[in-house]
Amino acid sequence: AVTGEAALDAIEAQAAKYEEKLAESAQKAKTLEKELQKLKDKMAAAESANIMGKAVEVNGTKVLVAALEGADSKNLRTMVDDIKNQMG
Repeated sequence: AVTGEAALDAIEAQAAKYEEKLAESAQKAKTLEKELQKLKDKMAAAESANIMGKAVEVNGTKVLVAALEGADSKNLRTMVDDIKNQMG
């Protein structure tokens, strides 16, 4: 069995190893979150283009009514901005 200073050194080395793995995992999670957001943005842009086909003109004004389910507030904002830009 390891005792004294050697035991303390072993514990510190193991703690440093776990800290490094934790930092790697946190970085990987951050990267995956960014990739997920990019995919959500692409899906929102595609959905905006798809929704534009549903616009109708009423008394000379374009009107668009659509249910946008499953999108978070950032994606909804992006979609609405895209639709407003496309409608002119």
